[in-house]
Amino acid sequence: MGALADRFIQFCRSVPGAEEIDALPLAPDQKALKLRSADFFFENRTIIFEIKSLESDTSPKFIAFLKNQGFDLRPGEYIVQDLFASRPNSDELFRTATDIIATAVADGLADGNRQIRDTKTLFSVDNADGVVVLLNGLVEILGPQLVLKRIIERLRKLRQDGSPYHAHVSQIVYFSEKHLVETQHGDSAIAFPVANELVPPVYDVGAFVSHLVEGWAKFNGRWFKAMGGEIVV
Repeated sequence: MGALADRFIQFCRSVPGAEEIDALPLAPDQKALKLRSADFFFENRTIIFEIKSLESDTSPKFIAFLKNQGFDLRPGEYIVQDLFASRPNSDELFRTATDIIATAVADGLADGNRQIRDTKTLFSVDNADGVVVLLNGLVEILGPQLVLKRIIERLRKLRQDGSPYHAHVSQIVYFSEKHLVETQHGDSAIAFPVANELVPPVYDVGAFVSHLVEGWAKFNGRWFKAMGGEIVV
């Protein structure tokens, strides 16, 4: 994991009542299951946290895709959707492009869901709520709006039997230190929570996450302000 992830783990360790799951002793029967656990328990094991660091830069694959579609762009900033606006299959091209760019988001959610599920099995906490934390301290191409779009799309995914694909994730929290917003206090990092509407929480996960995000801001010596669904820290 990168520097942002290392710092976030240090912060999680400082949260009152936090349990770092990898440090917990396992009985022989638990070890025999050979399951991959999540990262932290909070709130008397009612909340399970899995942390994913978005470190894969998919821009080379994205540029290759653009060239295959006849776009050979000079260095600069572009609105992806506008690039395809003149094409008859613009929607399809845009979906493919976002899939390429945000592969790490989809993979992180799927892997986090599995690890939270396995943690519930391993520690017999079936009713615990799962939270996947996505951290971006490195990847420029993964802008906040694109990440939010991809998260919402993935949370709508269903299995063949109609059940939620991410059935063990009640909420996702995205933190980016790669994309800053200008505020009266200077440049600030972005954080936003996204609730999984298909998996209502058993406990008050939203309140805990809000408190945690504010704590993260203080941990880094920053100010904190909620701005609608977005939080600047």
